[in-house]
Amino acid sequence: MHKEFQYLPIQPQHHQEIIKLANHVFGPGTSLLFKKHSMWGFYATDGDGIQGAVLLEKGGYKEGFLAWIFVDQRARGYRLASHLMDVGDQALSQQGLTKQFTLVRDDNTASWNLFFKRGYKVLPLWKMLFGYSLKGFFKRLNYAFALGYSVWLKDDAISQHPTYPRFPIFKAIGQAILIGFSLPLFGIRSTEFLVISLIVVPSVTILRMLIAFPIARTYGPVRFMVSQGGFILSLFLALFTSGWLPTFGFFVPKEDGWNNKAFAHQLGVQALVTWMSLNLVFIATSILVPTLFSNGFNAVLMLIIVYQMLPFFPFDSFDGAKVLRWNKGMYVVAALLSILTLVLFF
Repeated sequence: MHKEFQYLPIQPQHHQEIIKLANHVFGPGTSLLFKKHSMWGFYATDGDGIQGAVLLEKGGYKEGFLAWIFVDQRARGYRLASHLMDVGDQALSQQGLTKQFTLVRDDNTASWNLFFKRGYKVLPLWKMLFGYSLKGFFKRLNYAFALGYSVWLKDDAISQHPTYPRFPIFKAIGQAILIGFSLPLFGIRSTEFLVISLIVVPSVTILRMLIAFPIARTYGPVRFMVSQGGFILSLFLALFTSGWLPTFGFFVPKEDGWNNKAFAHQLGVQALVTWMSLNLVFIATSILVPTLFSNGFNAVLMLIIVYQMLPFFPFDSFDGAKVLRWNKGMYVVAALLSILTLVLFF
C-alpha cells in the first residue's frame, strides 16, 4: 500500500507527541536524554499524526549530530528512516556541519546498513574523542558513555578509512585488562583481589568470544565487533564503585551489510550462551576462591548478572535484551536460572 509522507520542521507544539513516540519505540525514559527546550529536527507525517522523527544537534567546529532517528512500528516498510536521514543530513550540511556523528546500537543491523550505505564509518575510540574539535569533545564523550552503542561518523577526510576499527579482539581484551586492573583501586583492595580481577575480567571476555564464535560461524564468515560505548563508563565504575559492565562485543557477519532476519537466530543464541557463561563464572568463583568471593567479589559479579536481566533502556544492548528480542520464552528461562544462581550462591 502506497502512502505519501511529508517531512516538516519540528515546532514546540510537536514536542510532547515526539517524546511519546520516542518512549514507545526505545522504551520508557528515553526522552530524558532529549533537549526538550531546544529540539531541532524534522518529523514525518501522513496527515494522521507523527510517524517518525529525526533530531539534530550542533557540536564543535563543523560538527553536527544525528542524535535520534525513530519510526513508529506501524509505519515501517515505507523507508521513513532513510528519508528522515536524508532530510537531517541536508539540514546539517546547510548549516556547514559537514562532520556528522550519530549513535548506533551495536546489534541494530538495520541502522548499521542504513549508515554504512551513506558513507558513515566507526572510528577507533581515541580518534573519535581526540581527533576532532575541542569544543565538541564533551558531546562526543557523552556519546562514548552510551552502553552497547558505537559512534558512527561521516566525514570526507576519512573516506579511505576502513568502515570498522582494526584488531577488535585485541582491543576488547586490552579493555578487559584495564578494567580488571581498575576494579581493586576502589577502596584499595588486596593484592589477591587485584590478581583475581586481572584473571577473571579478561578471562570472561575471552570465554564469551570462544563460546560465541562457533554459534555465529554457522551463518558463514564472521568478524568480531568491539563495542565503543560502555567501555569508558565501565572504567569509571570500576575506579569509583568497583562495578563492571561486560559490554565487550560480539560476532557479526563479515560483510558490511547483511540480512538482519537471517542472522537473528545466531545473535540470539550468542547472547543466551554468553549470558549463562556469566552465571558459571559466578558459581566457579564462589567455589574456587570462597574467601575472596565473600569479601567483595560476590557483589561485583552479582551486579553483572543483574545487569543482564534488565532488558530496558539503558541496558537494551545487554545479553538479556538481545535474548528477549529473539525469544521471549528463552529470556524467561535464562532470567529464572540467573535468579536461582544468585539465591543459591550469593
